[in-house]
Amino acid sequence: MKDLVAIVTVRRLLLELGYALAPEDINGRIGPLSLWISEPRPDLDGHSPTSALAQPGGEDLLRQCLARLVARRQGPSFVTPSSGSSNSD
Repeated sequence: MKDLVAIVTVRRLLLELGYALAPEDINGRIGPLSLWISEPRPDLDGHSPTSALAQPGGEDLLRQCLARLVARRQGPSFVTPSSGSSNSD
């Protein structure tokens, strides 16, 4: 359940930053966002987005991380509009 909360939070933060993601795979396969939220990130002090959200101030930390990704690539590294492929930073 915490993965779903993390996905919803990340999608909401991205929308607030002006970036819309394509929907997750409708066939039930694990989508790029589902994988991204569970991977440790150096810009989150080595925490995954899911574990960062569980910490005090984690949503603000995640918002800053996403803002940097959106500004740098005009979209987070876990989704590219043309291919939908995963890309680690």
